[in-house]
Amino acid sequence: MATGRAAFVELFGQFPREPVRPLIDDLVSIVAERDLVMLAFRRELPDLENEGQTYTTTWFDLFRIADGKIVEHWDHGTKE
Repeated sequence: MATGRAAFVELFGQFPREPVRPLIDDLVSIVAERDLVMLAFRRELPDLENEGQTYTTTWFDLFRIADGKIVEHWDHGTKE
């Protein structure tokens, strides 16, 4: 995903609108310290060394918050 608000709006604007759910699927933890918030999620991915099998790992998103808004975002940046 490209950097900036326009890129964020463009990407997430493609998804259909859904009501807010009370739970987030596969959420493992939320950690917040000062202006940083990290969400960790359980992910099941194909095992490239064992065809037809999967493995479980953790995906994370890290956000920097300013004035109640997300101003920066990072994740581990691998391709599936």
